[in-house]
Amino acid sequence: MTTPLALSLSGMTCQNCVKHVRRALDGIEGVEIESVDIGKANLLIDDSLTNAAAIGAVLAEAGYPVATGGPNLTQIR
Repeated sequence: MTTPLALSLSGMTCQNCVKHVRRALDGIEGVEIESVDIGKANLLIDDSLTNAAAIGAVLAEAGYPVATGGPNLTQIR
């Protein structure tokens, strides 16, 4: 099943940050990028291949943690 996912990210200040986040997301199997802008990303995720926590961990490792503490990942319905 594919699920929309909206992320609020901290640490993004420029277009180079946007490129870095895109590269990090491109490396995750099961993630389709709808958009990445400064401070946010909208994705479609294949629930059988990945989950919000795994995506949050990859982004935090890349230097762009999900904003407002902890796994603040918001599902879009």
